[in-house]
Amino acid sequence: MKITVPTSRTARLLTAALAGCLTLISALAYVGRPDSAHAAAAAGTSGAATARSATTRATAIRVPRLIGSNPTRNQGVPGAADRTGGGVKIRILHRPGEYVAPEQGTGSWSSMYQFLEYVVRDADSYWTGVSRAAGLADPQVTFTFPAPGESYASGCGATNDTTMMYCPSDDTIYFSQKMAYDLWTGTFVGPDGQHFNGAGGDFAVAYLVAHEFAHSIQAERGLTKAQYGTPRYEQHADCWSGAWARSALSRNLLDAGDVQEGLNGAYMAGDSQYANPEHHGTPQERVNAFWAGYSGGTPESCNGYLQ
Repeated sequence: MKITVPTSRTARLLTAALAGCLTLISALAYVGRPDSAHAAAAAGTSGAATARSATTRATAIRVPRLIGSNPTRNQGVPGAADRTGGGVKIRILHRPGEYVAPEQGTGSWSSMYQFLEYVVRDADSYWTGVSRAAGLADPQVTFTFPAPGESYASGCGATNDTTMMYCPSDDTIYFSQKMAYDLWTGTFVGPDGQHFNGAGGDFAVAYLVAHEFAHSIQAERGLTKAQYGTPRYEQHADCWSGAWARSALSRNLLDAGDVQEGLNGAYMAGDSQYANPEHHGTPQERVNAFWAGYSGGTPESCNGYLQ
């Protein structure tokens, strides 16, 4: 092979071109990676500053104003990634457009936080379509998923590892990652002492996240617990969660067994504590409500709960 040595002028031109390329690559790398000073400053900020930073990131992609836990903070949740990255294969709602053979039903998530955020954003996408079709404004809600041991002073009181709620006072969905893990693995014990027979599954968690998202839609449409009483208000949200689940089915997002997992989750969330002002409905009533929305397939099929 003949090797041609460049002339000095050619070498200068090539060197200049190479230097330009290296400068561009360095600039792009800088944009994609915070420098150590910025990273150190970020690590030392207060929770409020973290919330503001996360808010900026979320509003750039339209939906909910994301506050609270850093998505990379998932220590303490078995099966979740730590700060060094990684991830595990777990049964999940697979990603849109990703083919998953029915017998596999698996996908990769780096953390429980990522899964919870995915469900919230999918529920938002569904309700955005519903709202636009009805000539209503796009939904807006804040959400945060506290890591194990984390607590937030919400407008409805301090959160803990058992929190799963929508708080109308600050328009925020709070869903504990520890609670999600307990539901998923089947270690959650219901208000009546009911247990899962085995693992609860991903859709037991997804149903309850969608239920809390439904409460945010109720608030935007002026539907309140004071108007309808707690049981009807809560079961109406169960029904709307079922309507979202039917949409997920139509979009090929469900694995075999997901609907049953949702029904199991509804059963586990039920209570027979009739004297409690926060009585949501018996296990069977909550199962019926989820199924009414799923079989009806539209939010309108849930109107009976408001009559």
